Amino acid sequence: MSRPTMEKSAAGQQYAVNDSGERVISASRRPDGTIRKEIRVRAGYIPQDEQAKYQTREQREVAERQAKRGMFPPGFVPGADPASKAKSKPKKATQETDQAAPSQPPKETPKEAPKPA
Repeated sequence: MSRPTMEKSAAGQQYAVNDSGERVISASRRPDGTIRKEIRVRAGYIPQDEQAKYQTREQREVAERQAKRGMFPPGFVPGADPASKAKSKPKKATQETDQAAPSQPPKETPKEAPKPA
């Protein structure tokens, strides 16, 4: 009898496959020392955490449109140079903030009082 081959699922669960093609989760030892029995897995069974998430028709259509469009958000133009726009904006912002801020009068240094003689 040959050793069973190991098979790993998408969720990380390891299965041993017998000679007859039956998948089995092998026996394991619990932290308290007791042994878990091996569990036979039915043919064609897909665990709940490995099943694909249900999508409505509208969700599937949106996903298809995004795949055709290239996964870009609305208004994004591929190939446009965003650096040219970014350079002109900070100059305007600094000029506006300079004009909007009231000028502060210069701070006066305290005058020394004449010393009595």
